[in-house]
Amino acid sequence: DQFKTTVFDSLDFRPPPIIEIARTISNEDDSNSAAVISRRIFHPVKHSEVKQNLLHCLLPADEIETDVAVTEQFGSGTYRILLAEDNPVNQKLALGILNKHNHEVMVVNDGLGAVEAIQHKDFDLILMDVQMPVMDGLEATTMIRKNPHPLKSEIPILALTAHAMVSDRQRCLESGMDDYLSKPYTPADLISKIEQLVGNRTSERTTANGQKRTAESSRIVDWPQAFETVGGDRKLLCELIDVFLREKGNMVAELEKSIAASDAKAIKRCSHTIKGTLNHLGAHHCAEIAWSIEESCDGSKDENREKCDKLKETLAELTLEFERFSKVPSN
Repeated sequence: DQFKTTVFDSLDFRPPPIIEIARTISNEDDSNSAAVISRRIFHPVKHSEVKQNLLHCLLPADEIETDVAVTEQFGSGTYRILLAEDNPVNQKLALGILNKHNHEVMVVNDGLGAVEAIQHKDFDLILMDVQMPVMDGLEATTMIRKNPHPLKSEIPILALTAHAMVSDRQRCLESGMDDYLSKPYTPADLISKIEQLVGNRTSERTTANGQKRTAESSRIVDWPQAFETVGGDRKLLCELIDVFLREKGNMVAELEKSIAASDAKAIKRCSHTIKGTLNHLGAHHCAEIAWSIEESCDGSKDENREKCDKLKETLAELTLEFERFSKVPSN
């Protein structure tokens, strides 16, 4: 920002347009930057979005309107979707499903990011995780519904959460969310919900029947369910496993740190994240242990340490199973 304002102040001619590509949305309203930046694009960047912004900067408005290829290349069923999710595995899964349907997706890591994102871009739908750091999905939804601009405040919001109790569903709807989808979900479930919400904007708000998925299998991995989650896409499943294997050490370390500090809120958040990740991958036995830690987040330190040790042992077995799966060549 300092470069932009310093260099542009020294120019004796009209500066060329600048398109800024940003990874995050700044919390600060920088008037100096706004004065020199023509347009902003936020990650993940889409080819069509770059093209459209270039057209806005370089062509007269009447010529931009005649260039319909940008909007028509994806078809009328393509939507601009904001995904608010802090879990890397959940992000990867949702992106894999949405990209297969050619939807344009922007990802933010918490509710505050979602509130800020709608100020800068227009979206057809928000996929909102409920439990996130900084600002949870319920608070973010409440703030979005208070936005003075109808196009912003009335964006359909679909709750995505590992919570599955009727009371949790009611809390989502009361906060202003339009519908509810329990994790783990299938690609068909997600796409169907999106079509219901975006395909018929005039419909009344639905009352999603969020059923809790029980983990009855004693196997370390429920592979049929894991494949169902990714719509039978083995490549995507391997990618999810790879993300999990890279992230699990950090997730467990954060959980151990929270237990050592007797931070009930952090323990609940960390174990909830681990549980949601494991359920997506069909690792229900491990997920049950994480769930038990989440339920006893305000229990004794010794009890939670014991459960965390059990979780680590089970994760070690799970890691071996995932590694064996990843090494098997696909047909």
